[in-house]
Formats: sequence, C-alpha cells, structure tokens
Amino acid sequence: MISIWKKMIYKEILRSFLLFVISFFTLFVLIDYCTHFQAFSKISHVSYTSLLTYYQCIFIKHAVIFISLSFLLASLKTLLSLNKSLELFALLTSGISIRKILIPFFAVCFLLTGFLILNFEILSPKAETFITHFESTSKKKNKKKIASNSQIFSLESEDGKKLIFQKKKEFPESLYDVFYILSSDELYHFSHVENIESNPIGYFGDHLKRNELGTFEKIASIKEKAISFPIKQEIENTSLEMQSVSSLYKKLHIIAPSSKDNPVHIQTTIYAKVACLLIPLLSLFSIIPFCVRFSRNLAPFFYFALAIGGFIVSLTLIDALSILASHGICNPSFVLILPIALVALVFGNRFRKVIL
Repeated sequence: MISIWKKMIYKEILRSFLLFVISFFTLFVLIDYCTHFQAFSKISHVSYTSLLTYYQCIFIKHAVIFISLSFLLASLKTLLSLNKSLELFALLTSGISIRKILIPFFAVCFLLTGFLILNFEILSPKAETFITHFESTSKKKNKKKIASNSQIFSLESEDGKKLIFQKKKEFPESLYDVFYILSSDELYHFSHVENIESNPIGYFGDHLKRNELGTFEKIASIKEKAISFPIKQEIENTSLEMQSVSSLYKKLHIIAPSSKDNPVHIQTTIYAKVACLLIPLLSLFSIIPFCVRFSRNLAPFFYFALAIGGFIVSLTLIDALSILASHGICNPSFVLILPIALVALVFGNRFRKVIL
C-alpha cells in the first residue's frame, strides 16, 4: 500500500511533468509548422497522418531534452510547493525522514531514465530514419527549381559499374533514359530500366563499344536485357549520434572500425549519450538542497530561472566537450566525468548535509 502523502507527491510530480512536456512540445510544433507552412502547403502528397508521425519522431529524437527539462521543472515545482505550503514541514515533524520524502522523486527519475535508455536503443534510430526520409521528400525549403532535363543522377554497383539516368519513378521502381556503363570502353543506353532493387531489366536499348578510332559505335540494338547490377547497400543512421549505444559498443570492441569510423568519435558519442541519460538524476542532486530548506524569502521565480539556465549550460557543456574530444583536444571520458564532477563539487556537500 502506498501512503497518502506518497500518492500526493507522485500525483503532483506526474501532473506537472505532463503539463511541461505537452506545453514545450506543443510550442515547438507550432513554431516549426509555422516556419515550414509554406513548404508544406505546396506539397500535395503530405497528409496529416504523415505530419503527425513526423512530429512524433521529432519528439523521440529530442526526447532527452523535453523529458529532462520537464522533469527538472516538475520536481522543482513540487518541492517548492511542499515547502511553501508547509506540507514538507508537517511531514518532517510527523517523523518521516527527508530520505523517504525524496523516494517518489528518485522513483520517477529512474523511470524516465529507463525510458530514455529504451529510446536511445530502439526508438531513436528508427525515428531518425523516418525523419531523414520525410525531410528529403517533403520538407524542402524554397529553392530555385532546376529544369528536369538538366538533372542527372547516378547509382554505383559493388563491382564498379554505374547507372546514370535522368528520371526516377518510385512505384513501380523505374529509371528512365539510362546509361549502363560497364567500363570506359563499353556501355548500354536504355529507354528505361525496371525492378532496379531486385532483378534490373533494361528495355529498348543500344549496345555501344569504343572502336579503333576512339569513338563509340553501336554494335547491337536490344529490346530487353537483364542487368547484373548489385547495388551497394545504404547504411541507415550513418551518423554516430543517431545509433544505439549497443551498436556503438560493438563497433568499438567487437567489429574492427573501418576507415570512416574513428574510435575516438565512437567513444565520445557513447560518453555523451550516457551523460545525457544522467541529466535527470544530476538535476535532482542540484535542486534538492535549495528546495528543502526553510526560509521566509523563498523565491520560486529565481529558482526556476537558475534551473533553466543550469540545464542549458549542462547541455552546452556536454556538446562542447564532445566537440573537443572528437578532435583529440581532451579525453572522451571527460564528456561524462566533468559534468558529474562539477555537480558533486558544487552541490555534493549540500546534498549530503540534507540527506544526513
């Protein structure tokens, strides 16, 4: 059975947390949608469902910011309310220790941290894939359109062959006005190529070869021809920041890093993710010593301003250390150790006195 006072604290924390999360994210969506309204209105195939999914993925991508800041403000509001209404004093005088009073705050903190871990491992990589696809096809800024006859695209196979084309149709997957280049001396020109993802077939083409004079000469006309074109597999979420911690750990310790994967960058990304996961816990350690002391001049606005400023400074510090570590200026472990050390140095002694 949960005590009545615990239920009251849980209810206050969760209610304030949901209020801040919904408010912050709603404000973000309104600003973002108004900023890109003109681009969205010109694209007919963007439905409300896809927009809703897009903003859900945006929330997942930036969940560590929305959730950490909302939990910080919710905890601060709850503690200050308990203090100002003398409910905290009543609980202490009734024999309930400050440790027990703080249990609901740490329980919610660990619950949210668990969600952020799940988000980093599973949800965030998938959300980033959808966001990248959506923005590349729908959310385009107003740019001068280049004439379609001047656009040239290309694909490269694993064995070095190339497909150069001018137009692509998604459903069914087809390429038009295609040059299939086998080497510098041999190529095919097809009207269109279908089934590019599975078994490519070229239709109505010419087979060209370089002759002794150094010019290309048509040696055959082809109505239909199967093409051997194993397309290079695209790597999803190539950005290290959008990969899960487990996949980064495997890259670092199990799979030999490729030339593109710098071990220092991987270590920095891992430490930065862990540091972001610790923000809710470090926030509690920072605000508790000031919110549970009794004072006639309790200034909630001042505490809220300091809390928001400290949150911004913490994120900026983690980003700055990540940049320095990725360039080899400092050790990657500083990204994790320095924020913890600063909180322990500034607030550790005060927190210890409150708990003891």
